Amino acid sequence: MITIRHASPDDATALLGLVIEALEEDEARHGPGNPAPSLEALQTSLGFRQSRFQGGCGLVAALNGGIIGFAYYSWVWRTYAPAIYIDDLYVKPDHRNRGFGRKLLHAALRQAKSEGALQAYLFVDVQNVDAQRLYKALGAKSIEDGETNFAYMWSL
Repeated sequence: MITIRHASPDDATALLGLVIEALEEDEARHGPGNPAPSLEALQTSLGFRQSRFQGGCGLVAALNGGIIGFAYYSWVWRTYAPAIYIDDLYVKPDHRNRGFGRKLLHAALRQAKSEGALQAYLFVDVQNVDAQRLYKALGAKSIEDGETNFAYMWSL
């Protein structure tokens, strides 16, 4: 059974592996990009959050004792509404199309709403049609079409 929970500094090693996998997938599509964070930087990021407006919120999807996906969002400052930006949503390739990404994203949106967010935003690669379908199925509105990315928004 899948469990969605808050990430902790103890999850940093497993999450670093997933972050590296996500970066490698992105590089395969677009060429070299962002470097992987260090384990120490990831631990600091996960342990930093002291209030809803400091740092971000990391969630993990755990299955049979292993972490198979994660979501991470950070607060953004809009003059008209408290909002979050979903920095990352990733599920291991062999666990995709089983509803785990949907559960992670839904949990992140629910958590942000409970903390006072009124909107959520994210960008998705134009080639990632599966993700676009997921976001639309969860009520996202396309707010910007670009050459390499689409922007989506939820009203929470």
